[in-house]
Amino acid sequence: MTLATACSAEKDTAAAFDAAYRVLRDRMTGDPDILFAHFTEDHDAAALARGFAALPAAVRVHGGTSCRGLMTEEGVCLDGPALGLLGLRLAATRFGTAFAEKTDDPRAAARAAVHAALADAGRPGEVPDLVLLTAAPGGEEAVLAGIADVLGAAVPVCGGSAADDDGTGNWWVAARAGGSRTGLALTVIFTGVAMSRAFHGGCAPSRFSGVVTATDGPRVISRIDGAPAAEVYEAWYRACAGQPLPRDESFLSCTALTPLGRQVGEIGGFGLYALAHVRTLREDGGIEVLADAAPGQQWHLMLGARDTLASRAARTVESAIAVQCTDVCTVSGALIAFCAGLALTLKDDMPKVQQSLRVAMLGRPFLAAFTFGEQGCLPEDRAIHANLMISVLIFGT
Repeated sequence: MTLATACSAEKDTAAAFDAAYRVLRDRMTGDPDILFAHFTEDHDAAALARGFAALPAAVRVHGGTSCRGLMTEEGVCLDGPALGLLGLRLAATRFGTAFAEKTDDPRAAARAAVHAALADAGRPGEVPDLVLLTAAPGGEEAVLAGIADVLGAAVPVCGGSAADDDGTGNWWVAARAGGSRTGLALTVIFTGVAMSRAFHGGCAPSRFSGVVTATDGPRVISRIDGAPAAEVYEAWYRACAGQPLPRDESFLSCTALTPLGRQVGEIGGFGLYALAHVRTLREDGGIEVLADAAPGQQWHLMLGARDTLASRAARTVESAIAVQCTDVCTVSGALIAFCAGLALTLKDDMPKVQQSLRVAMLGRPFLAAFTFGEQGCLPEDRAIHANLMISVLIFGT
């Protein structure tokens, strides 16, 4: 296996892509089989598409925007234009990529994308070892359901939702076959090389929980235990934090440390929770969250600490390495979806986060995008969508 990363802080998109790809190609001593590209919203999608089209025909491309920056083994870039590439070349491995518009039926779009990606890999009708996903925010649960419709629920899915700088919709999903603000890019991988993965959050359940009794769409919780959800959440927050929930620019940072969580599994007697970031308290008393919720589900107030969250990325990498790789010496590199809400909350600590990742990886290449939702698998391989998580995919040697 040959794997390398390269990054550019050039403002001009064409110059940034050319510079990063030149470095990547030198490090790989040739072109990759597949190129993963993550970039900030500052970059011109049309210029990137021209750069992708100019690559050798055999190079597949998969990527999307990252919130305010990204990380590699060489450093962390925040609050500036950034473009990062990870190239991968694997003997006896087949990649297939596809792009689809989600339109009003993300599940059907995902099914179509899976079939197109399998055809691109030359393996129609077969089941890949893993699926990588980058989608525009919204409907990710339906996208995962569409993937499972074709491949079954046991095929691992890893990835993260595209992100912009401030949640105004300036994200972009990219593949060689196309790109848009509303689409999804999907890659299937058939390989005999070990791939390890982990999907972790850094929060623990508090003593507060309640059952959703009404919703207004999949991502608005209207009532918890019959009471307005916003009032319930604020009361829980005040009881745990000892102060009112702020309504200023610190709101999202505070709710990143006090998300809602739903138990979705168990391991060793301990619950596994999918987290949902509280985005807005609505005037009608509802809560807008960034993951789907449904009546009858029990949701917990989760608690996170800065120190715990700052060390979580390295622990997630270590956990992924332990799954299938003998040790870190059998690792070639990693792709990481790192929640943008965590990155912004931990902004001053992100250099320490990057350094801890570098140590956990023994300096081996990795590319981390800051995403608006993460997809990964529970230990039994059921793929889910959540927020404030870290999704790691390790490539073995």
